[in-house]
Amino acid sequence: MKLSATLTAKEVQRVSSEYLHLSFKKLEKCNMPILLLLDEVQHLATDNKFKPFTSALRGFMVNRSDQKVKGIFTGSSQQGLTRLFNDTKAPFYNSSQTLTFKELGEDFVTFELNVFKKRTGVELDFDKTKKLFDKQNKAPARLVELLAMMVLDSVHDIDEGARRFDDDIEKSQSKTNKDIVDGLNELDIVIFKLIAMGSGNGLYTPAGEAKIKALSSGKAATSKTSISNSINRLKDKGLIYSPKRGKWVLEDPSFRDFLLELNQ
Repeated sequence: MKLSATLTAKEVQRVSSEYLHLSFKKLEKCNMPILLLLDEVQHLATDNKFKPFTSALRGFMVNRSDQKVKGIFTGSSQQGLTRLFNDTKAPFYNSSQTLTFKELGEDFVTFELNVFKKRTGVELDFDKTKKLFDKQNKAPARLVELLAMMVLDSVHDIDEGARRFDDDIEKSQSKTNKDIVDGLNELDIVIFKLIAMGSGNGLYTPAGEAKIKALSSGKAATSKTSISNSINRLKDKGLIYSPKRGKWVLEDPSFRDFLLELNQ
């Protein structure tokens, strides 16, 4: 006999909370240091439904007299991480150290080539692979996907792999980028392009407004309020972030070429 039941949203939240606290209790019983590894944690700042989790996690990690629990939180969104760690009202404000990692380079390529060799027994040409990685705007996911497709199709030459698969990977990424841009209005796109061009500072100044008007069709409002609202939309969508006051940059640098080639 099968039994089924439908839980309301509140009941699901209650059950999840119970499991969460049970997990913390089990960890608390461990008589050894604990290191928690959480990836893509910026999503915890995107919805109020995650507040019980972040609150419980902070209590478990921070509000304690011992030093038993440590954590490494990583994420791909600087803006989202700021919401969790750097803002004065952030859940983990003043209880963490934020590090910005350097752009991946030769060590990453070497690591991926070693993985490829373990899977296939074949050693790919490092210089050719590094050149391709640079051409791909050093987008790690793109190289990883390419090498994975080469492993599955038994392609053991990086040039051949690029010829067969990289265009499809780029087209897939371009479609994703296009879907994102299609959800923006004209002013959003203009500001997004300016940021991609390296002109993401001084957008509220007369010079910044002039740049925006120069790229606009003339139909979009370019008041300071409109510009501010547009920047906030791009920020909330995780497309841009501010490394320092008054300056904006792309969250995903691989978006740059798509934006610069975009015709409005």
